[in-house]
Formats: sequence, C-alpha cells, structure tokens
Amino acid sequence: MSKSVIPFYTPEESLRLINCKWKLTGQNFPVWKMHPDNVLRAQGKLYVLEKPVSRPEGNSPERDFTQYFKYLADESDVMSILIFSTSPEFTGDLRVKSCHEVVKDMENQLGLYKHTGKLLIMQEIFSLKLKKDQSVKDHLIEMRRLFKCLSRLGYKMTQEELVYLMWFSLTKEIQDTASAYMKEPKNDVDKVHEDILASLEPVPAPADLMDTDLIDELGDLSCPECGSEDICEHSMNIDQIEIGLPDAPGIFTIDCLITSYESWVIDTGSGNHICNHLQGFTRRKTLRKDRPNLRVGEGTPLIAEAVGSYSLSLLSGLVLELDNCYYIPNMIKNVLSFDLLVYQGFYYKYDYKMISVFKNNIFYFKATPVNGLYTVNLQDNSSEIYHISKRSKDIEDQTYLWHCRLGHINKKRVELLLKGGFLGTFDYKSFDNCESCLSGKMTKQPFNKENERDTDLLEIIHTDVCGPFSHVARGGYRYFITFTDDFSRYGYVYLMRHKSESFERFREFQNEVQNQLGRKIKFLRRVRQEPDRYLGFLVSQDSRDLNEPTSHGEAVSGNEFEQWQEAMKAEMQSMYDNQVWELTDLPQHCRAVGRKWVFKKKTDMDGNVHTFKARLVAKGFTQTHAYFNYEIWQMDVKTAFLNGKLTEDVYMEQPEGFEDPKNPNKVCKLLKSIYGLKQASRSWNLHFDERIKEFGFTKSEFEPCVYTKFSGSIVTFLVLYVDDILLIGNDVPTLQSVKSWLSKCFQMKDLGEAAYILGIKIYRNRSKRLIGLSQSTYIDKILKKFRMDESKKGFIPMQHGIVLSKTQCPASSQDQDKMKSVPYASAIGSIMYAMLCTRPDVAYSVSVTSRYQQNPGEPHWVAVKNIHKYLRRTKDMFLVFGGSEEEISVTGYSDASFQTDRDDFRSQSGYVFTLNGGAISWKSSKQDTIADSTTEAEYTTTSDAAKQAVWLRNFLSDLRVVASVSRPIDIFCDNSGAVAQAKEPREHHKSRHVLRKYHLIREIIGRGDVRICKIPTEENVADPLTKTLARVKHEAHANSIGMQYLDTST
Repeated sequence: MSKSVIPFYTPEESLRLINCKWKLTGQNFPVWKMHPDNVLRAQGKLYVLEKPVSRPEGNSPERDFTQYFKYLADESDVMSILIFSTSPEFTGDLRVKSCHEVVKDMENQLGLYKHTGKLLIMQEIFSLKLKKDQSVKDHLIEMRRLFKCLSRLGYKMTQEELVYLMWFSLTKEIQDTASAYMKEPKNDVDKVHEDILASLEPVPAPADLMDTDLIDELGDLSCPECGSEDICEHSMNIDQIEIGLPDAPGIFTIDCLITSYESWVIDTGSGNHICNHLQGFTRRKTLRKDRPNLRVGEGTPLIAEAVGSYSLSLLSGLVLELDNCYYIPNMIKNVLSFDLLVYQGFYYKYDYKMISVFKNNIFYFKATPVNGLYTVNLQDNSSEIYHISKRSKDIEDQTYLWHCRLGHINKKRVELLLKGGFLGTFDYKSFDNCESCLSGKMTKQPFNKENERDTDLLEIIHTDVCGPFSHVARGGYRYFITFTDDFSRYGYVYLMRHKSESFERFREFQNEVQNQLGRKIKFLRRVRQEPDRYLGFLVSQDSRDLNEPTSHGEAVSGNEFEQWQEAMKAEMQSMYDNQVWELTDLPQHCRAVGRKWVFKKKTDMDGNVHTFKARLVAKGFTQTHAYFNYEIWQMDVKTAFLNGKLTEDVYMEQPEGFEDPKNPNKVCKLLKSIYGLKQASRSWNLHFDERIKEFGFTKSEFEPCVYTKFSGSIVTFLVLYVDDILLIGNDVPTLQSVKSWLSKCFQMKDLGEAAYILGIKIYRNRSKRLIGLSQSTYIDKILKKFRMDESKKGFIPMQHGIVLSKTQCPASSQDQDKMKSVPYASAIGSIMYAMLCTRPDVAYSVSVTSRYQQNPGEPHWVAVKNIHKYLRRTKDMFLVFGGSEEEISVTGYSDASFQTDRDDFRSQSGYVFTLNGGAISWKSSKQDTIADSTTEAEYTTTSDAAKQAVWLRNFLSDLRVVASVSRPIDIFCDNSGAVAQAKEPREHHKSRHVLRKYHLIREIIGRGDVRICKIPTEENVADPLTKTLARVKHEAHANSIGMQYLDTST
C-alpha cells in the first residue's frame, strides 16, 4: 500500500501558491482555511495558529529561549502567508496581533460563510466535466478531492449520490465502455473508480490472451492424417458427417441435434470463442485428443477437438466472423469471448437489462440476461436450422423437422410416407407454423394507380438543369436545360455555357411554344429541394456545408437539436448570471425591440466543427463576429457585450423558447447592453479600457485596439478585437498574470496558442524563425459558394493585356436583367477579404473589377471568374515572414501605371511595405486626379506611400520591438523624375499644377521619416499592383513580397 506524500513548500512557494490559487475573498473562507493548514502542516508550522508561545522568563532554560526564537521566525513566515492571501479588512491591525488571534478573528467574522463554502464546492462538483485532452484518471482524482473537501466541511453525501456525480461527469463514450465492463450497478465510489479505470485499459491481442502454459498443453497441432501443421484438405472437410446404420436393412436411423437460439452467451472471463457443434465452421484444424487443451472454472480440463473460423449469422442480417473458435462437443452453451470482441473493434452500450453490440456505429446484435447469463438473441435467424450428427439428441417436434428436411413438402406427400411405414405419428398443426412456407405463399398487393397526366398542352412544364460536364462541347457548352410538356411528353433541350443562362433559355422556350400553340404556360415544375438534401449520399466530395439554422424553429427541429439547445441554455445562463434584464410591463408610448437567435458553428483550421454557439441579439441591429490574432496566445471573453452598462431605458421582447409562463405579456427591461444594440460595442469597449488600464496597460496612440506594457526588458502586448484578446510577450509569468487578471474581471475562455484566426491559418516554424499566414480553407469556401471549385486552374489573376471599361457594360434592359442574376458584388467582396488579409497578389485585379459593380457586363464577370481560377491554383500559398538572419526592417515600394483607365484616363497607384520579407501593408487604387505625365503619376503614388510610412514608423516605434525604425524608412521608386521632385524641391513649369497636398512628401523627407531611392523597374515588387504581368514576372514579384508555398508537415 503506497504512502501519501505531503509536498514541502518553501516560504516563497507558499506565498506564490496561496496568493495565486487560494486568495481569500470572504465567502470562500472554509475552502481557503484548508489550504494554509495543509501547507503549514507540511512545514511543521501549524502550531503557530493553534496556540501562541509566550516569552520565557529570564531564568528559564536555554532550550525555552531557542524554542521561542524559532516560534518568532515561524510566526513571521505564517504572518506573511496571511498578509498576502487576505485583504486588510479581514486581518485588522497586525502589529498588535499574533497569528493565532488573526485566525480567531477571521473565524468569528467569516464563520458564517461555512454554508457558502459548501455551495462553492458543490457548484464546482456539478460543473466539473471530463475534458477532451484530460485523462480519465486525473479527472476522477480531482472529483474525489472535491468529495473529501465537502466531507471536511461537514456535508455528508451517500455513496450512491457520489457515484452518480462521478458517473455523470464522464463523457457518453466512457460511460458506454464502463457500463459494458461492470456486470451490475455499484454504490461504492472506490469500486466504481477501479472499474472505470479497468474498463479503459487496452485489451491485449488474441495472441497475448493465451498464456504459455496453455500453449504447452496444446502440444502438437498437426493433422492426424497428413502431418501438416496448417489447415489442410483433411481437416477442412466439414461435410464428412457419419450416419449410423442399424442392423435392419433398408432402414436409416438419423440422430438430429437442434441448435437453440439461446445457445450463445457472452462471457467476460473467457479468452476464447467456444462452440459445441460443427455447423457454421468455414474452416477448421483438427487438434490432438490425448491431452486437455483448455481449462474452465476452477481448473476443469476440456478437450477441444478442432479450432478454426466460425461464421455466426445474426438477427440483424450481418455475419460475425469468429477467428480461433474452439470446437468442444461437451460444452452445454456456446461462448462468445468479451475480450476478443473488444480487440476486434466492437464496443458495448448497456441499457436496462440489455447489452447492444456495435462496431463502427453499426448495430450487430443484442444480448439479454437469461438465468444469470447474457444470451445473444438469435431467434428467427437463418442459421437456426437442424443439422445431422452421429450423436443422439432428443427431438422435440418430429413433424416440423421432417417437413424442413424433406424440402417443405405438403401434407399429401407426408401421408404417403405414413402409409409406407417410413414415418411415425405426425402433428399436422406444425405445418401452419412454418414461416418459410407462409412467407413464400404471400403475394404483393398492386401499387396505387398512377396519377393521371394533365389533359391539355402547356398545363404543366417540367424542367431541370444538367451539368457541368467534364468534357466541353463545341462552342464552350457545359450545361443543358430540358423542358418537357406533361401532357404530350414532348421535350426541348437547350445548351448553355453557364448555369446562369437558365432563365434566358426559359424565356426563349416560352416565346417559342406560346407563339406556336397560341396558349400560355400555366405551371413550371422544377426540383425545389436544396442540394443539402443529398449531403448524406456524397461519396466523391468532402462536404463543408455547416447547415447553420437561421431561426429558433429550425434549430429545435433539426438533427442537431441537442447541441443547439445546450448552446441556447448556456447563452441564457450568461444572461441570468450577468442580470441583463428584469421582466416588467411595457410602459405606454414605448416600443419593445425584437429579438432573435443567431446560430454559429465554429470550426478549426481543417473546417471541422468543434463548438456550437448561440447568440441572443436584438433585431434590427448589427452584430460583428470576428477573430484577430498576431502571435502567441488568444483568449475569448464570454458574452463580452453583457459587461457594458446602459444609461437609458431599452425594452426587449422575451427570448423565443424561454418565455416566462407566468408573465407571458411582460417585456425585458435591459439593465446591461446586449449583442445587437448600437451602443453595446461602445459600452463594452469603455468598460474593458477602464479595467485593463488598472493592470498597468497603456493604449497605443496610433492603434486604439492595441495596449502595451513595458517593465524593464519584459514586453507585453494586448490586442482587442470585439470580444477576442491576443496576448503577446516575452515573459511567460507576466502573460500568466495578465490571464489571471482578465479572468478575475471577466468570464474568459483560454484558447491557447492561436492556430486559426479570422479564416487565417497560422503556421509557425520556430527552428527556421518564420511565420506563414494562409486562407486556404476560406478560399475553398468561396470557390464552392460561387461554383468555381471544379473550374480550371489559372496561372495569373488577370490576363496580360486585358482592358476593361464601361463600354462593356450591358446597354439593353434585356442584358441588364441577365446580369442581375450574377452575384458580381458578392464575389468581389469575398475575394476582397482574402486580398486585405493575406493575398496582395490579387490587389490590382480586385481594384479593377470592383469599379463595375453597379452595372457589370459579361467581360467583367469573366475577369472575376479568372481571379477565382487563380485562387484555386494558389490557395495553399502562405504570406511568409522571416526565415532569414537579416535585420528586421521596413522597406517600401511604389509604382504607378499612366492613364490605365479607359473611361476617365486616370492612372493606377500601387505601393507595398514589407517587414522581414513579408508584406504588411499594401494598396492598389485608381488615382483621384488625372496626371499628364508618368512623373506626376509616380510622384502622386510616392506621396501616398510616404504618408503610410509615417504611420508605420510611429506605430512600430510605439511598440519598441523594431529597432530599425529609428532610421528613415526606404521607399523605392523606378521613376527618376519623381525621385528628383521629392528630393530636390524646385519650381518647374511641368509641375506647377500638381496639387499642394502631394508636396507633403518633401516635408516628410526633410524631417527624416522616409528616404526616396531609385530602383530598376524589373526589381520594383510593386509592379503587380498597377498592371497585369506575364506569368514569370508575376510569380517572381509575388515571391519577393512573401507569397510562398511551405511544407507544413515538418
């Protein structure tokens, strides 16, 4: 029996543990009192709290003074623990009190909280659940620790109640496994603890289940006829069944054995499958009969005549293959080994008086208790037939037996056998109970008559669209649409290049048939079911549709009702805990805002759902859900907006599904802000700003969502985006203290190191010192949304030399109606999100195509689809930072294309700034004014880039992590005239008309913020932001700003 070891803590460790974990808040006094007692008991200083030691008299022995001085030193340590783990209002004036007096005062003052301490521990017990990454052993130990704490506080619970609490804290899978292991319910915590851990131990392989002694007893397993040690033709001949012939000639005596459907039982103590008959063996090997092969019970030896594979046909229609099944004729019952089934991947679910066996979520069979044994239900199974054996057995029903053996003959033929004296007495009633005969004589009733078709032409037209096809027809057709008249069954087929042409083809068909027949189409019938109806039948594609419900009714009626119900209950519990509202009557002349449920499934970097989240919002307002991350750790504020306070009266309808049955007509008077209110985000931000500044953080002057804290060489950053928090720093204890502070102020969720934020996958290779950002999952989503997931792959985002203009916009109303069905603006917006985050290589193509959102034409839509094709090929690219030993510095590049817009002759500007090899800021846009020369266009772009460089320099200087920003930021430009204009201010007749605001770059250069440098055109990486390039140049420039492929397997 292992001895319990009490850990020893130094005074410094004691202060740290109690200050961090066991801080006295008043109500937790009973729980808090136990922790200092345990620490002081381990250090041998508990006597300081129990009884004070008075100063000895002058003539006292020396050992009394030694003991007294030791007491003073120990009391100093204990007093330090009390000071750092309590507040001044609980300790009083410590200068005139001993530790014993301080604790006594606490007990007198806080002893009333003993009941509250019980409630706190009970709350922790009921809320404790097994986590995914937590071992079952550690979880059970934590549960039992809480049970002991509750017992120390004087609250006694029965063993049955403790078992229930421990059981319901486990996951459903663990409960099923443990239920199958335990034969009967137990009301002892220790035994249930042991059984749960034992049920989770790995089951040894079948070879390991047979000990060496048993292998020795098996002896030689060779065939008695040919001597082979393998299964041979002699041992495989299962059709050799001996039939005994009596002395009377012409008469056969056949002994028959009936296999009962109750003959297979599940045994948890058996290491092998055992069968008492040969029927069902697909192959077998004969064993030696001169020594026992197996032992059962108290050691009784059994002789197995053969071993092989047995096929057990189950009632579910499946066949259970039993390998290494022993044939022992003397066994009364057939035995299924529990351990071997578990090893093969089967698992059990225990219900009331029944065990159900599954594998890969497929039901195989069930077993019910019969005479104390769990017997497999094989009734009505096809394997329940009678087989011939040389052993004599009692036959319960000879009539039914001969009826089956003779091919289910009828009564007349049986009477002929009776007259011939071949059979004995017969019971003809058994013929009426033969299920095979009854089912064979059943006839299928005719189906209902088909619905009559319509009685006239064009009453109903059936239509459907087919495609896209992998092979493109002549003319670029990949789809076709059919129209079939219900009355005449006459059909029309129209080819289409794009599925969006469906309505246009219908109008063409409608005009044709109505002009020919002089009738009008009355009904158009098409397949209205959305594609997600067939999600369960997809076998060749990986479906990523999250199927998020759009209303409360849809959530509670779907297949995921339980998950959404739990999410709504958690949201409502947050509302109750934060006292967001109180029910009241709606005042006159006031109007209650509506409410709605917003449902969201959160996924990981692979698109797998890991969290179901329900949010109660006020109708008519906007809610923002987003994540933001830069580096190390991420935290989430639970129901962040509920922390803000309202200064005006706002009334809301009661939440759907959670109305108060006693006061259904009352409304909720909001006491705190709620998601959906316009003032909610502002209230939350003010409250957070106030609390985080109390911890010593300072808001950045140049980015209000960034907070900094510097303490010597320790640097800590905090980034807030709505309710998501990023912690960045170089000292782990400091970051832990920030986490503790935030958890104290708000209800927090620790998400650890960020790996997937805002649809952005973050890859970090610490050995190579690089970080990569990718939006492959998001790009897959938008490709599937706009049906481009099976398109061809493009090499560049926009074809080199292509020119778009307003002249390509549709002019006629018919063309405009055709383009209204094209999701042009939605496609641009989806691509723009990726462009702003991680894809600067598509900035120019997005800038050009976004100009025609009001009235896009067919060429514009083709250009947008080309961007999708390019993203499909490059979706796995990363925006990479680092990977080199060079100094971290910011570098800018600017470029302009002269009068590229064919509509207003304005030029295109583009600039990009890189930090440690990756782009951190970029822009591609049309200039506000018309430039009359390339120099003016380049000069305008460089001026805009210089203003962005000033902001970057100030922001990075505020962070104090990029030392190179103390020097001017280099901006490279490939136009000599623009460089000269910026460096050497002078009047020139060609530049007198330039707007004064663009000359700000001269002042920026003069005060040392930036430096303009000349660079060759072929080395200017901002070139793809202003024009289309050939594939080789485009890929080279994209790689220069950090667009690379990474091997994430390492």
